[in-house]
Amino acid sequence: MRARLPTSNVARPLLDFMTFLRRENLFRLMGFILGLVVLGAAGLTYFEDRPFDDAIWWAIVTLTTVGYGDISPRTPLGQTLAAAIMILGYGLIAVPTGLVSMEISLALSRHQKRVCPECGTAESDPDAKFCRRCSAGPV
Repeated sequence: MRARLPTSNVARPLLDFMTFLRRENLFRLMGFILGLVVLGAAGLTYFEDRPFDDAIWWAIVTLTTVGYGDISPRTPLGQTLAAAIMILGYGLIAVPTGLVSMEISLALSRHQKRVCPECGTAESDPDAKFCRRCSAGPV
């Protein structure tokens, strides 16, 4: 038997968010991002002979496309690594942004009532094709 978590007004949005993350496999994406940061930092440490803590900072800043410029690679291999991480950073920002936007759009459309153009009755059934009052359609 599965344990049930409390569903208070405070916990409900957090539970909904965790369900969304699990459904869209975003936990795997977060693991991939963490692995990419560690591999990028290891690459910068190896190619540029930088301390690992500076390299972690550089990998996060580069992956998130902030690019402060305080640490930058000087060797061709380091610059190639930086370019690859920057390109992956754009993709890693775009994918979750699209998923979250789609989820917000679906949530808003589920709660939006449609109004019949003939009689003005608000239709709450999302599957209704015709007005329940005057049978005008499509609603």
